[in-house]
Amino acid sequence: MDLNSYLGNWGIQETLELGNSIRNLPLFLVQDTGVPNRTVNHWESWGLLQFDREDNSKWRRFSLHDLIWVKMVNRFRQMGTSVELILKVNEAIMKPYSIQSILDAYLADPELAQVVKDDSLKHASLEDQGKILEFHQNPIIKPGFEDFNLTLLQQLIIETLTKRVPVSVALFLDGTVFPLVNFKPFPMDDEFLHKMAYEEYMAVSVTGIVAEFLTQKRSMAHLPKLNILTPNEVKLLKIVQSGEYKSVKVNFKGRKMKGFELEKEQDVNKRLVDVLLEGNYQEIIIKQHGGKVASFSNIQKIKLD
Repeated sequence: MDLNSYLGNWGIQETLELGNSIRNLPLFLVQDTGVPNRTVNHWESWGLLQFDREDNSKWRRFSLHDLIWVKMVNRFRQMGTSVELILKVNEAIMKPYSIQSILDAYLADPELAQVVKDDSLKHASLEDQGKILEFHQNPIIKPGFEDFNLTLLQQLIIETLTKRVPVSVALFLDGTVFPLVNFKPFPMDDEFLHKMAYEEYMAVSVTGIVAEFLTQKRSMAHLPKLNILTPNEVKLLKIVQSGEYKSVKVNFKGRKMKGFELEKEQDVNKRLVDVLLEGNYQEIIIKQHGGKVASFSNIQKIKLD
């Protein structure tokens, strides 16, 4: 887990806003979960789910944190997992931990500290690497973070969104629960590696559930409120979801998006002069076969701030 995001100088405000919005904005209703209301009622009565109801009404409200947990429960149930074992997962990943307790665990394990440091530097820009090194020399909680806490699920969602790496939760038949980050247990643990080699387990992908959420059209209205994607990433997602373009090329400079090139295939029965009159292009590609126009498409180039 990249502790610098919560404790150091690097990306503090952005990560705080992301963590807060993930867990504390009740934006979704039961239909957004993809799970029937009756099933959600059963799970709630079994203790698998705990949700706020708006103004003590019958309508549940879900945060993204809640939404992802409902989808995880659904995946476990689809694999035939018992309620008792899912309750073990709930206990392991839904309990909030203070930033102080996370820092204490970090300081108590020099090997973990080195792994965190190396992983942080690998994912940071050159601009931020100096701040990361400064934090590891003097790891203190910054003002305003004293009362901040995170669940393990919240941390895994943040890991998925900020580092874009595969994240999942592994569950063993004895009820042992462990997060897998980039297909490896984190922190690396010899006992857990032994269990992985010799015991059966099932895993639910947090990354897959987050990706599914991001690609749903009904999610688009909530993305700006959740601080999940940058404005340019939201713009790109809208372009892809529109279905208007044959291909979308994204140009980068370093790790930052600099522009899009959008290719739209035109109806061959449409006159070229009509496309020219529309003027919404920077480039036109015409393909001919047997002396006739087989297809043509126009390229639109968009520069980003």
